[in-house]
Amino acid sequence: MIKCFFKLIILFLSFIIVNGCEEEKKEPKQLYSLDTIVVKPKEIKYYLYPVEGLITLQNLNEEFGSERKKIILALNRLDSKNIKRGDSLVVPDTVYNDIMPYSPFPKHVSILDPVKKFMIFSYPIQAFAAYEYGKLVRWGPTSLGKKSTPTPTGLFHTNWKSKKTISTVDSTWILPWAFNLDNFEGVSIHQFDLPGYPASHTCCRLLDTDAKWIFYWAEQWILTKNQSKIIAYGTPVIIYGKYDYKNPRPWKNLVNNPKEIFIKQEEMEEIIKPFIKTIIERGEIRDSVLAARELNKSN
Repeated sequence: MIKCFFKLIILFLSFIIVNGCEEEKKEPKQLYSLDTIVVKPKEIKYYLYPVEGLITLQNLNEEFGSERKKIILALNRLDSKNIKRGDSLVVPDTVYNDIMPYSPFPKHVSILDPVKKFMIFSYPIQAFAAYEYGKLVRWGPTSLGKKSTPTPTGLFHTNWKSKKTISTVDSTWILPWAFNLDNFEGVSIHQFDLPGYPASHTCCRLLDTDAKWIFYWAEQWILTKNQSKIIAYGTPVIIYGKYDYKNPRPWKNLVNNPKEIFIKQEEMEEIIKPFIKTIIERGEIRDSVLAARELNKSN
């Protein structure tokens, strides 16, 4: 009897355990080892957000918060004071506190692996990117030269800089965080209005935070004592492409195609390839000049 009693208890417990397991199996799960799991990043999609003048800033603030509002404006190549009534903003369905996830530039460009620091400005998408040894470290919006006063394209270098300078075009224009690119044509990188399209007089306009970051990040040229000759060039900068003035602003197309303005690594390498030999050679010369100066200091 006792043996039968224990057998009944064991059968009863087995029944409960099996039923419990069956409950868990209602939603079958496939088990993977950790090294075979591939997490696909969420694709960011975009939608149009109506603009109703300056009240839009308040609405964005309330809906997204101050920092995320700035990200949204940057994606539209705007600063706070240039929102226009009746227009619309492109807004991602996932708004981060960091602009990097929305970069139209590739995260890595192998042709730049030997290059310590490098910047590129794109006319077609009105954006810039900064790289260190081929790795993207920053990107942001820009406003390049308007149709009547275009920014020259090609290879440049950061020359001299000033925390605040006055425009050679109009003495009332104060230009914070300026970094000169062409000493004769007056082309420079600096903070100024971002209206959402190319509007400058040949310069590369930036948001205050980006201009300040570049001011401290990029390198100045090195001149002879009488300042008549360049001994070593500053950080290389490529400005490329043309802006399509006839069609809607290209970032608006992100609503239909989230990859619309993305630049592939191969495309970047094709843009950089004609200049890479010069960039590397000038970088090596700069390193040797700086090394010689350090040696002289130690002696």
